[in-house]
Amino acid sequence: EGRPDAQWVASMQEGGVKVVPVFAFYNWRRSKLKEFFMNPQSGTVQHNTVRKMIAKCKEYNCDGLLLEWGPLPVKEFYYELSPWLKRLKGSMTKFFEREFKLMLSVHPDPDRFGRGEFEALAPVVDRFVMHLYNFTTPLLGEGPAAPMEWFRSMVKAWQLDTRHDADHLVIATLNLYGREYLPTPLQVDDPTADDEANRRDITGDTYASLLNTTDLTLQWDDAHKEHHGTYTDKDGEKRSVYFPTVQSLQTRIDYISASASKMGLGLWNLGTGLDQFYNLI
Repeated sequence: EGRPDAQWVASMQEGGVKVVPVFAFYNWRRSKLKEFFMNPQSGTVQHNTVRKMIAKCKEYNCDGLLLEWGPLPVKEFYYELSPWLKRLKGSMTKFFEREFKLMLSVHPDPDRFGRGEFEALAPVVDRFVMHLYNFTTPLLGEGPAAPMEWFRSMVKAWQLDTRHDADHLVIATLNLYGREYLPTPLQVDDPTADDEANRRDITGDTYASLLNTTDLTLQWDDAHKEHHGTYTDKDGEKRSVYFPTVQSLQTRIDYISASASKMGLGLWNLGTGLDQFYNLI
């Protein structure tokens, strides 16, 4: 979505920053993904998709790409996914005549992507980007982004063994944005609506505004190791807010650093949190 500023991208690369765009398949239903990977007649579609990716990466002289499948389970087609990823990476490397990083976004859920899928794709994928902030779903209702007990279990489950000696093969990402839970569901056409649930994503600017204009006060949940709070809106209804803080982020960073894993660290995404979060980098 949108077009990055080419001059800004170039300036980042001049400073030694590697640029890796995200190719998201959010609007692809499960049936379309299965058709894309499993139907022998889909070769032309696969080829055209790779061509479009190459064109976009060429436009910004990218150093790799990140594939995002959203919440769709990979289990249904990962055997077919591996050969396609291999062809994709080979085409990119041949076209750019240099090493091209292939990254895959995964959700830490055995029903979507387990150890078996990881082992099958590890020889092809350079980095697995694991989102460690998607614990609470619309079906679960209101709750923390990444309760510490769940966070610890996911880090332990994805620790690498001696068969994978590459550092940072798995990148654990932390959320810099927060969520607000509303008393009534959002409209479907609201761009901040999440699965038609009664919640929306909020950035640091919105969070700061709430602190300045409402009675919002965050409290530390020692069990989940996150901050959350409530405030009263103009209609007199209570709203709940969950937002990361330096304390919650540092707790998770310290745990990853002290663990036996070889995980890297990712922040999703820059510009959505508070300026003080940059002190953690």
